[in-house]
Amino acid sequence: MKRSKEEYEKLINNSPLFTIDKDKEGELYAAEERRFLTDLAEYLSLYIFTQDTFAEIGLEIIETAKSCIKAFNSGHGKFLHYFDNLYGEGKRSALELAQIGQIAENTYFGKPCGLMDQTACASGGAVAIDFEDAAHPKVKQINFDLAAAGYALCVVDTRGSHADLTEDYAAIPAEMKAVAAFFGKTVLREVNPKDVLTHAPEIRKATGDRALLRAIHFFNENRRVDAMLAALERADKAQEKKARLEAVFDFLGLVKQSGDSSWELLQNIYAPKHPEAQGISLALAISRDFIEKGTTNIHGGAAPILGACRVHGGGFAGTIQAYIPLDCLDAYKARMEAVFGSGAVTPIRIRPVGAAELNF
Repeated sequence: MKRSKEEYEKLINNSPLFTIDKDKEGELYAAEERRFLTDLAEYLSLYIFTQDTFAEIGLEIIETAKSCIKAFNSGHGKFLHYFDNLYGEGKRSALELAQIGQIAENTYFGKPCGLMDQTACASGGAVAIDFEDAAHPKVKQINFDLAAAGYALCVVDTRGSHADLTEDYAAIPAEMKAVAAFFGKTVLREVNPKDVLTHAPEIRKATGDRALLRAIHFFNENRRVDAMLAALERADKAQEKKARLEAVFDFLGLVKQSGDSSWELLQNIYAPKHPEAQGISLALAISRDFIEKGTTNIHGGAAPILGACRVHGGGFAGTIQAYIPLDCLDAYKARMEAVFGSGAVTPIRIRPVGAAELNF
C-alpha cells in the first residue's frame, strides 16, 4: 500500500536504524539499513523527484544516502534535513528551492500555482522577477526598507476559505493563454498589446469578455511592474527625505492602480460561484475609506494619508495587503479588526534572508 508523504517522512526520520549498535548487532543493522534505503528510495521517487529523474540519478542519490547514514547522529536533527543539506551541499540556489516548492504545490497539493511567490520567498528581501524564461527567471534584489520610509505593510485576514477555489485560480492563466492562442502564440508575452485591442471584437467571440479583460490587465500590469521597480530604485538612491518619500508615493500610487485593475479587469476578488462571500471586497472598501478620510503626520504635519491597499496572493478569498503610515497603524488595526475579528491584521516585514536552514 502506498504511504503518504508524511508517513514516509515519519518512518524515515524515526527509523530504529540509528539506535542499533552496528558492531554488536551487524546482521540486524544490515537488514534495517536495507529496509531504510528502500523506504528512502520510494519516498524520493514518489514525492521529491519525477519517476524519470529518479531513474537517472537514483543510484547517485542512494550512494549519498549511504554516506549520510554513516555520518549521521541524533545531534544532526532529522535525517531528511541532514540528507538534503549533504546531497545539495547546502548550495541549492533560491531558484532551485522555489522550483521544488512549485512542483510540490502543483503535484501534491493540487494547486496550479506559478513560480512568483516561491521565488520571492526563497530569494528574500524585495525582488523584481522576470519570467520570460520560465525555467530560468531573472531575479533582481531591491534594497528597500518600507519602515524607514514611515510605512507598515499589513496583511489583513478576511477569514475566507480557499477550499473550493482551484477552478477559479486555474481559469486565469487558461483564459490568458486562450487569448494568446487566438494569435497563434503560447503566452501573452509573445503578443503585441495593440493587436489585442485591434482585434477585440473577434477575441470576444472566440474567448469571451473576461478573457479579454484579463489579457488587458496582463499588459498593463507588466508596465506597472517596471514602473514600480524604477520608483523603488529611486527611493533607494535618494539622498533627501523629500525625494525618497516622493518615490515611495509613486510606488504606492502604482500599488493602488494594480489593486484596482485586479478588482476590475483580472476579477480575482471573489469567486463568481459565491457572490455572497466577498470578504476581500469588504476589506478593500473599508481600507479605502480609512486611507481616503484619514490624516497622518508622516510629512511633519497633519496631511491626507497617502497609502494603498490591494488583494494579496491569488485572490478570490483570504487576505489583502495594505500600506499604512506607521502613525496610523493602531487606528487602522482597530478599524479592520472590529469587522474581521481580533488578530485579523498582521504588520509584516520582508526579511533580507530567503529560504534557509536554521540550526538550533
